Amino acid sequence: MRSASARLRHACSAASAAAPVRVVSLLPSATETLCSIRGGARLLVGRNHEDNFPPSITHLPVLTSQRTTFTSAADVDAQVSATLASGEALYSLDGALLAELAPSVILTQDLCRVCSIDAPAVVRAAQAVHPAPRIVSLSPVRLEDVLADVELVGEAVGLGEEGRLARGELEARVAAVDASVAARAEGGGRRPTVAFVEWCGAHERAPPLPCPYPRAPVDCGTGGYRWRLWNGAERKNGLRPARACASALVPARAS
Repeated sequence: MRSASARLRHACSAASAAAPVRVVSLLPSATETLCSIRGGARLLVGRNHEDNFPPSITHLPVLTSQRTTFTSAADVDAQVSATLASGEALYSLDGALLAELAPSVILTQDLCRVCSIDAPAVVRAAQAVHPAPRIVSLSPVRLEDVLADVELVGEAVGLGEEGRLARGELEARVAAVDASVAARAEGGGRRPTVAFVEWCGAHERAPPLPCPYPRAPVDCGTGGYRWRLWNGAERKNGLRPARACASALVPARAS
């Protein structure tokens, strides 16, 4: 019996032979993932309102818009909280344009309803598209998941081999960094300090970063920012509170 991946490759190959693949991406990271795959950019026919990379796709039709207007971080947070409390959506999707573009594949996400348009809204809008498009919803929670999504997107758009090659190139870059850090540590050098900046409260899943360093997160509290203690690691490593929402990854101490 063939695996799910093998069945997907077969279905995508058959679809590619029948008609050109047309892709709408409703998520900037999905757009960049598609365009990182050789031949992927030419398949894109519509995009998210925040898509700006690569520059070669910014002329494409925009299908989404946002309810909030940026003024300051605190004000945007207030706008988002008020909108969610009212039960309204933070983003809108142009269903008529989606139907006109008639994509065969829609790239979206179901990880965070604050970060981008939510998957249920995409499913509803896609019902007006004929023939029915394939909806590929991405929800990575670790770096390995992000890399796997490169291959998933490639398979979905009929570029399975190219997707696997793109994933392999990214894995090689990660391996090179791991080797560099390990060599530095073995040579007696200090491991680098890394800050991973994240919007606290957007979603509660762990950031997609496997890392050999303990985390000392900065947490956003109501009415300001507070330093959240994590096993005292931030004190032992001499960290200080910062007016930012971030996860500070600090060098592990030698045993």
